[in-house]
Order: sequence, then structure tokens, then C-alpha cells
Amino acid sequence: MSKDSKDVVVVIGAGGIGLAIARRVAAGRTVVLADHSEKVLERGRRAAAHRGV
Repeated sequence: MSKDSKDVVVVIGAGGIGLAIARRVAAGRTVVLADHSEKVLERGRRAAAHRGV
């Protein structure tokens, strides 16, 4: 998929299941993680960045 892709996936819940979903659908897409807990969101962001999501 090209870098010009306009596909965006919004995942509500950056914890276990939400992060797994984000990893599963991330290929070639922009992924937006959202969570009510800033702590969980930051943990999810770091985990996603570490895995190249």
C-alpha cells in the first residue's frame, strides 16, 4: 500500500484488546488510539511504536 493511503483506523481502548486490534489492522493505515486513561494510552503508544505500528 502506498504512503498516500487515506485509510484511517480509530481504536477506542488502548489496552490489551484494543492494542491487539490496532496491530492487526495497522498495515498501510494510519492508526488512532484513544482511551479514557492517559496512562493506558501512553503505555499503548509506546508498545505500538516499539512494534512498528
